[in-house]
Amino acid sequence: MPRTLRLTSSRDFARILRSGSRGSSALITCVALPADPARAARVGFAVGTSVGNAVKRNRARRLLREAVRATCIKPGTDVVIVGKQAIAGSSLADVRSALDAALERAGASC
Repeated sequence: MPRTLRLTSSRDFARILRSGSRGSSALITCVALPADPARAARVGFAVGTSVGNAVKRNRARRLLREAVRATCIKPGTDVVIVGKQAIAGSSLADVRSALDAALERAGASC
């Protein structure tokens, strides 16, 4: 993912988590905040230690990044995707469907 499409600042993460709209599924929670509609959507990932050791957390992040590539997010939306504990043993198809459901509930899907 290019740097312009990623959320990298902890201030951005805090702002979105504080005032964004939430949508949840069994595997992930999405927090979306509308921003400037003239630019592309930006995405950040948060996978905590509850998911497991470093190997499991990195696998979860890779699954989430691949699922985002195949998903449509409204332009100008900032989204933080938080992985839950159950994502550790999930397949890519499961993560894609969970992401679609969570984005729909958060109001961020196209």
